[in-house]
Amino acid sequence: MRKVLTGARRHRRLRSATALVTVGAMTMSLGVILIGATTAQVNADEPCVPQDAWTETIQHPAVTHSETVTVVDQAAYDEVVPAVAALWANFAPKDQQATFIGPPTWPEDLRGEWSIHYNDEGPSQDESGVFSIGDPDKGGNWFYRQPETAEQIIHRPAVTHTETVVVTDQASWTETIEHPAVTCEPETGTTDVCPNIEGDQAEVPEGYELEDGDCVQIAGEETVVPKPKPVKKPVKTGDEPTVKGVQAVAPPAAAPTAVAAGLAGQAEGTTGQLLGQGLVGLGLVMLVTAGWLGVPRRALGAHES
Repeated sequence: MRKVLTGARRHRRLRSATALVTVGAMTMSLGVILIGATTAQVNADEPCVPQDAWTETIQHPAVTHSETVTVVDQAAYDEVVPAVAALWANFAPKDQQATFIGPPTWPEDLRGEWSIHYNDEGPSQDESGVFSIGDPDKGGNWFYRQPETAEQIIHRPAVTHTETVVVTDQASWTETIEHPAVTCEPETGTTDVCPNIEGDQAEVPEGYELEDGDCVQIAGEETVVPKPKPVKKPVKTGDEPTVKGVQAVAPPAAAPTAVAAGLAGQAEGTTGQLLGQGLVGLGLVMLVTAGWLGVPRRALGAHES
């Protein structure tokens, strides 16, 4: 049997969904704020490294592409063939006694001579070139005819070939970026002008003067003598001196360097960022749950029996 939510139960679900939306939104906002704050802190903890101004030069290569083009070796032109007048000729062998075996060669033959006639007369009007009348094997009579032709214009196409060429779309260029100088603020702290006297001395005490970096008492001056700073002798590890009744004290740990401090700050920043990401994820889960609570059962198609 399908269960139907009463009005009171639906009201409680809606109130729960509203509360989850509020808490989820606040949790996500807190996570975003934490991520931003830790990121800014990590950036602020990075050690400052002074640097002179400098110029950066970037050489950008040319932008090109290849394509196939047609190259013209000889342009197209029109050839004019002049008109030819009609003519005919007859061949006379030099040796008239012997039988001439042809055909003779036009326009010259050493065995005889051609007699040229510039008209369209002569035998065999329909013949052209060298021809004979009679039996060629028995000598015959040899003639040549050139018919009349009109002037002709012959179009000669262009002579071309294809080849691959490189086309430059953008020429190479040099980019120049001017980087300004990086200056670091001096670290704040007390300056000890007397490293040989116990305590930090902001100025030379009365009755003292600086000599080779140390504060030395002026001769004849009566003043309170500050205690000198104890001189720490190096102690080798594993070979500590033993004094009866006194326990050897290990040397103090070295102060962390700027790099070590920076790495520690980055580690703290990473932890804060992870925590912020966790809060954002938790808030998102709350919002999804609130959405599930706020949707009616019928819309989800859930059937409980």
